[in-house]
Amino acid sequence: MMAEGNFDEKTLKRAQFCESKCPACVKGREKGSGLYYSVVKLESKLHFCPWCRAYEKVHGVPAYENPPQA
Repeated sequence: MMAEGNFDEKTLKRAQFCESKCPACVKGREKGSGLYYSVVKLESKLHFCPWCRAYEKVHGVPAYENPPQA
């Protein structure tokens, strides 16, 4: 579930990809531990992935955490 805020279409599409299609992010959120979780958590500190940045911007939580329920 995405929060429809004042975000452009590009940001929303990137956040949607991170939420539902990115293999590393999806597996990392599902398991909550392990290699994928660690990689996504590291990315949240380095900010090199535009899809993870969009996810964080739209949902207000890092890509390794599940989006807040509405």
